[in-house]
Amino acid sequence: MYIDFSKLPVKELKNFYKGEGSVFAKIVLEDKNKIMYGTLPAGASIGEHTHTDNCEMFYVFKGSVKAICDGVE
Repeated sequence: MYIDFSKLPVKELKNFYKGEGSVFAKIVLEDKNKIMYGTLPAGASIGEHTHTDNCEMFYVFKGSVKAICDGVE
């Protein structure tokens, strides 16, 4: 599958999973899969959440992130 993210609208996700600030994302939904190309401004966060029947992968192109998995940073 080829996704041209430049053609997708940007959605503002305020307090995503009760996180701080807003995430700005271009989103593709396909069956159980959600593909997001997102930007978190400095100080923004995605709140803690679980994945029971899917998974999550991150690619960081600029800046740095802190991720917590099963309580471990």
